Parts: sequence; structure tokens; C-alpha cells
Amino acid sequence: MAQAQAAASPADAQCTAGAAGPTAFNLMKWIAENPDKLKPPLGAKTVFREDDFMVTVVGGPNARTDYHVNPTEEFFFQIKGDVAIGIQHDGKPYDVHLPEGSIYLLPANVPHAPRRGPNTVGLIVERIRKNGMTDTHRWYCEQCNNVLFEKTVQIEILERDMPPVFEAYYGDPDNQKCKACGHVNPGRPKRG
Repeated sequence: MAQAQAAASPADAQCTAGAAGPTAFNLMKWIAENPDKLKPPLGAKTVFREDDFMVTVVGGPNARTDYHVNPTEEFFFQIKGDVAIGIQHDGKPYDVHLPEGSIYLLPANVPHAPRRGPNTVGLIVERIRKNGMTDTHRWYCEQCNNVLFEKTVQIEILERDMPPVFEAYYGDPDNQKCKACGHVNPGRPKRG
């Protein structure tokens, strides 16, 4: 049996050295065989997590309304379809369009909100948070861009650590009301 088939995860497949040594991981085959892992509500699966980096495959559609603030850079590779990465630039929202086959290196600490359409697939490479490094998720008013709510947490496992952040925001309707202009952002996006 091939190592990738016998391994519990893609990272195990690459790191398990047989008689011939380490092996490569067929990412496109994994994507084809695991479409369920790239669907809402999270739509993401970390396929490698070792030493300094984690590699996550992300799928669409998504309906995120938050901006993620990562203390390190993020490398985006758009495998299938197009994505718009909303960022905060000079105090205003701005979209970086990433067509299929494109790459983008997002600088550290730039608030960003990737918006993916249906049947899209991307790859994100980022540093593992070490020594208490934290991520922030921030929601901005859709009318005046004032910060409505933010939560800073240590993210170790995306699939486990991100849902409580969203629940903290959506669980209290007062979090969606702008204290600067009075606008009320929509509540929890519909899944799927």
C-alpha cells in the first residue's frame, strides 16, 4: 500500500519515510477525493502542519463578514476559480482580485477577508503561531468602516479554534450595531 493511502493525514504521508525515503503528496488527487472537506461551514482543511508552516486547502462558497488579522504573512495560490481578497487599505476596504492560477503574498497584520464563490479551491501557506502569537478577527461597519467587534485568540487548529470566534460575534446582536453611525450589519450569513 502506498504511503499516502496508509497515512492518517497528508502530513503523515509526506513525513512517513519508507525504505525509499520521504514521498511527495498529490494535492490535486486529495482535492478530487475530498470535496466534502472544502464546503461550508468552515470550507477549509489543513493538510500539512510541520515545523514553521501550515498549508491549508480552502474551498467555496464562503460568506465571511469578518476580517482576519494574521501576525505573519499569508501566501495565497488560487487553484480553481477566482477569489476576491478584501483587505483594509489606507483605512478603506479594497479588493485584491486573484484569478485562477494566480498567487498573492499578503503582508503581516493586514486585515483581510477572502470571499470565495462556489466551486473554488485555493491553497494558503502561513506560519504556525508560536510563543503565544495570536490572530484577530475583526468586523467593520458596512456603512462607515468603523470597527464593530474584534476577538483575539490563539489559533492552533483552524477547524476547532475558529468557530467559537464567529459565535462570539453572531451570538450577540449588539455586536452588529455600529456605535459611530448606528448602521446594523446583517447577522449570521446563511450557510451553503
